[in-house]
Amino acid sequence: MIGFKKTRGVRHCLTSGKPRISKIELMCALWRFRKDEDGAVVALAIIIFVIMLVSAGLGIDTMRHEMSRTHIQSTLDSAVLAGAGAPVGASDAEIKAIVENYFEAAGLQQYLHPIDPDKDIDAGLNSKRVTASASMKMDTLLMRLSGIDTLDAAASSTAAIASPKMEIVLALDVSGSMAGTRMTKMKEAAKEFVDDVLSKSDDGTTTISIVPYSWNVTPSDEMFEALSVDERHQYSTCLDFTDDEFTYAAIDPNISYAQTIYTSLYGDFGEVGSGNVEYGSTSAYNRTCFTDDYFRILPYATTYSALETKLDSLKAAGSTSADMGMKWASAMLDPAFRPVVTSLQANNVVNPDITDLPALYTTGQVLKIIILMGDGANDWSYHLSDPNNLIDPNVPVSHSIPDYRGPDSNVYEVTYEAEEFEQAKLVNSSGSVIDYSNNQSNCGNDVYEGFWIWRTYVGTWECDYTTEEREGHYIYTPNKYRDYYDPARNQYFHSRNDAFPNLIDETRLSWEQAWGLMSPDYYSYVSGDGIPDAQFSSSGSASISRADKNDRMDDICGAADNAGIVVFTIAYDMGDQVSAADKLAACASSDGNHYDATTVNIKQAFGAIAANVQKLRLTQ
Repeated sequence: MIGFKKTRGVRHCLTSGKPRISKIELMCALWRFRKDEDGAVVALAIIIFVIMLVSAGLGIDTMRHEMSRTHIQSTLDSAVLAGAGAPVGASDAEIKAIVENYFEAAGLQQYLHPIDPDKDIDAGLNSKRVTASASMKMDTLLMRLSGIDTLDAAASSTAAIASPKMEIVLALDVSGSMAGTRMTKMKEAAKEFVDDVLSKSDDGTTTISIVPYSWNVTPSDEMFEALSVDERHQYSTCLDFTDDEFTYAAIDPNISYAQTIYTSLYGDFGEVGSGNVEYGSTSAYNRTCFTDDYFRILPYATTYSALETKLDSLKAAGSTSADMGMKWASAMLDPAFRPVVTSLQANNVVNPDITDLPALYTTGQVLKIIILMGDGANDWSYHLSDPNNLIDPNVPVSHSIPDYRGPDSNVYEVTYEAEEFEQAKLVNSSGSVIDYSNNQSNCGNDVYEGFWIWRTYVGTWECDYTTEEREGHYIYTPNKYRDYYDPARNQYFHSRNDAFPNLIDETRLSWEQAWGLMSPDYYSYVSGDGIPDAQFSSSGSASISRADKNDRMDDICGAADNAGIVVFTIAYDMGDQVSAADKLAACASSDGNHYDATTVNIKQAFGAIAANVQKLRLTQ
């Protein structure tokens, strides 16, 4: 007997009696499968399908959203970076236009938010900062099934480009061997260098100084006055340094430095420093310190025109002292020079808007660079012995030991009453003027008529003079057969009253003042005193030898390197001067920072340095 029992809402097929397989049981089983399983799978499948459809829609719309957002972000990043990298001097409006043009080119201009130049753009002297944002609404495709109709895609970006500040010094050899083609080609190359560097620098971020050097280096009057100097004369501004002072980069205004003696190897009285070096005047060419403007340091220039003018003015004279060129170049990059710069800015010699110059060595994003160019080996520099100064150059010198650098020289400056001949008058015995003459030799002569036995008196030539106060000099010459010498008349006299009978006043000059008027060679000739002339030579104990200069150069180059100054060197047209070129190469910060150049490729050398300078700037 077959029956049905409903359990838990499901009808089951049962049999009574022994179990057996029959058609009825098979049909019951199929019916049960259809009723219990088939309906459940379909429902589950529908649920799973809906879930998969929603998930797929979420993934597709999320991917579309991310692609849109990434496109906006990428365009935004490129736009603000281009704005921050706008050319030097670009206005806020120009920077804004650059950002907007990027979005217009990408077809996304409708999504860019308005840019407020006052808030979103900050263009400083050595940096630019640009901020922009954009957003869009994206219609969804399948996420609508979840009730999400739109998605927001938004992005913002800020780009800041800071141009590292650069302090550059060109230490250029202007010794006599640079005359002619060498000087011309060097000027052209240096001008291209400064133009290249400044054109790629934001205003105020790069200063370039020019330090011409030969026998010595000539600071400007304003620099000299801002330093502490044991000043003994007013002819020139060059300084002397001891060997120890080349072991550090600074020239410290808190330290008193010795002033270089001002004279020349040759030259007559009053001709020291006179003449034109361009035409080879010996007194001009061989000065211990060149006072002409074209030899003076140009400090911290920021414009091409100032640098061009300076470079064009350079002339060649004297001999090489690369140690002095490097010393001054290093000093101008050392923070100890700040008080000097402050004084220069107060006098409008240096742009007063530039701050923190020279920057501290620890200041970030500041490059300090020296380019040292030389065309030959270091040569002798001549000095006169200064016993006290050799002991300690940093204190005022008392000159308690007699020497040719102290007070009381043998040169005197005088004021006297001079008579100027006007005319000669022939006056007869009655006092009447019967004739006139311009011949001064007639003065005091009597005139007669007739033969010598019967001649009669006619009259006497009386001369008229005007008197005026004049200034002159005389030199005490105890080693000569007469004691006094007047340089203006090239005459010796037994006494100064013979030379200046109407003497009003006299002042005994110091030796420092005297050497500004004559060379030791001239003094030796007119006085017979050859001691200072012997001192002022390569055999003099105070003169600086080539070897001494090389040692000083090693020291100052090492000091600059230790301070973090990057040094490039150029051995210019040195030919077979291998050892001299090696000295320059050793001064460079690395082997790759040294260049051997000729008049043919000097531009390439300066150009390669300019490229390296830009690479250094980009890696800061």
